Amino acid sequence: DDGAARLFDPFSGGRPITRSQCIALLSRNGIRFDPSFLSPATDREIIARMLRNLIVFYTADHDETRVARLTRYLHAVDGTAATGETDEAPGDDSGWDDEDEA
Repeated sequence: DDGAARLFDPFSGGRPITRSQCIALLSRNGIRFDPSFLSPATDREIIARMLRNLIVFYTADHDETRVARLTRYLHAVDGTAATGETDEAPGDDSGWDDEDEA
């Protein structure tokens, strides 16, 4: 391990991308790059993010049983209640631009 950050585009099958490509993707989606975006995430932060995204999905699917269970898991992981927030860009339901999905 050379200590260099490895970046992946989760909306394009997890393909590896460079820092410049990451900045360009954000820019095309109206997001101004901030170096803090590339700060390492702890295991707990990653799990909490995944749980929040699942909570939003199951809330939209009206699956109250799963929402309740996942909310308990989230509380156990980070000590907070689910807020219904996701990690998606504001106003963006699908991730990156369609042109980046190929």
